[in-house]
Amino acid sequence: TYDDPNQIDKITGCIGDNDPLDVIEIGEMRLEQGDVCEMKILGALGLIDEGEADWKIIGINRHDSLASQLNDISDLKERMPKLLDATLDWFRLYKMPTGKPENQFARNGEFFDRQFALDLIKHTNR
Repeated sequence: TYDDPNQIDKITGCIGDNDPLDVIEIGEMRLEQGDVCEMKILGALGLIDEGEADWKIIGINRHDSLASQLNDISDLKERMPKLLDATLDWFRLYKMPTGKPENQFARNGEFFDRQFALDLIKHTNR
């Protein structure tokens, strides 16, 4: 799955970044970079990184103790609202120490629901 640089993303209004979709795993289990696990998709965040669409899929390891309690981004909003706020802050600011500007977001940082994320995965896979 990747964001196509030859298409304008309907939500962000930007071309794709020609990279695979990124997954933010939010569970309690510690994963190492590059680990492979079965994910339960919860939602998505549309990052605009240097003028390109860079979608972030939000999910949880299916074997995490919290997985049975979380089924959609609305569950995170209810149970862990500060996690979503911290996620926005981190993605907004993480490139600034290298002299780059703040990142922007689709729809002012709206978190999209599970069905949107699943549709996005299918679309980028095609």
